[in-house]
Amino acid sequence: MRPYARLFKEERTFQAVLGISPDHFRKLSGEFEERFLRTFERPGRKRAPGAGRRSEIPDGEDKLAFILFYIRVYPTFELMSVFWGLNRSECYRWVRRLLPVLAETLGHRLPLPQRKIHSIEEFRAAFPQASGALVEVTDYGKKTHDC
Repeated sequence: MRPYARLFKEERTFQAVLGISPDHFRKLSGEFEERFLRTFERPGRKRAPGAGRRSEIPDGEDKLAFILFYIRVYPTFELMSVFWGLNRSECYRWVRRLLPVLAETLGHRLPLPQRKIHSIEEFRAAFPQASGALVEVTDYGKKTHDC
């Protein structure tokens, strides 16, 4: 069962849930699947990709919908497990595996949100167009409450 199949019936809902139009989704899914399959390529591999047990998320469109849903909504893995019929640890593994594939597929056409930025240098590298004033808002030295 494809949890997102119903979305194809109404473009507005599809875009609201996955963040892209159904046409763009269909165009992107082929390239996404190719890049995903390349993650299996390595020297000395004995079995072809696809050997072994069947994937919980069967094809490229399903994988793309899964990761776009995650990026768009940022649900907990518990909630992802309800929608996708996987346990939460499988959802976590799929997100970790598919995020780099999505980033590579999109390239610089559509930047993905960053979860953590640890320094001003990382911020400037991620957002070179942000040339306005930056204000320090942390308060390391002051005690803010009595304990």
